[in-house]
Amino acid sequence: PVLDGGGGGGGEGTQAQAQDALKVFLTKKLELARAGDKTQHTLLSTWLTELYLNQMTALADAGDPAGRVPALRAEFHRFLGEPRVAAALSQCKRLTFDLMASHGCMEDLVFFAEAVGDFERVLAHHLQQEQYPEALRVLCRHGTPRLLDKFSPVLVERLPKETVDAWIREPALQPQSRKLIQALARYEHEHAAHLGPDDVNHAVRFLEHAVLAQRSEDAALHNFLLTLYAKQPDEAKLLAYLHAHADPGAVYDLKYALRLCLQRGKTRACVHLYSRMGLYEEAVDLAL
Repeated sequence: PVLDGGGGGGGEGTQAQAQDALKVFLTKKLELARAGDKTQHTLLSTWLTELYLNQMTALADAGDPAGRVPALRAEFHRFLGEPRVAAALSQCKRLTFDLMASHGCMEDLVFFAEAVGDFERVLAHHLQQEQYPEALRVLCRHGTPRLLDKFSPVLVERLPKETVDAWIREPALQPQSRKLIQALARYEHEHAAHLGPDDVNHAVRFLEHAVLAQRSEDAALHNFLLTLYAKQPDEAKLLAYLHAHADPGAVYDLKYALRLCLQRGKTRACVHLYSRMGLYEEAVDLAL
């Protein structure tokens, strides 16, 4: 419920005073409510939320001549951040989100989502608004395996350097292997064709860190790194990888590597792989 005021400057002032008085009254009721009365807490917290939203919307619609909205919003955020209020409103999150969205108060919606730990909604909002650095910050602080799998592909495409930096700095932020490969493949598809000779391929950078520095034994990562090396005009990195992983326990797929190198015309790499597989006649024929 919202108190109605009449038109005109005096009416608007009277309405604002009445809403302020109602907020004080409801806040006192909330303070005095018994700890176990969850329904009372939820009703009062929801009513106060609607009052704050109505006040901010009315002021914004009027052009906020006295500049009250920033202070009112700060007061509202303090209210939302109170543990008992956050606990009460978390029982009716959908209603609270709908109230805020209906008023166009997206800043408050994001604040509330963070207060109640709904970081999927926070991330979705930042991505929708193309606020990619903010989304990455939230994911780094609050990422769960499910959120990392869901949002990493978009972030590595939009912020490749920063996202890969985060993965390298904190391995726990990496999505699971299958999603990681999908994210890097998407980046590679979108960006590789536009990279100049001096540009950094961040998919290669991450895979080199995982495979060469961290010595990952994930065959999918090894095979993908081989794929990217085989695309490079210079065979140096491809050959260096193959020679470094020439022991019998190498995790990459030999047959896949040979097929890849034959398709790409990587003759020296093919000779090495034929020799690894004991196909010496083919190796000699190709070398000659």
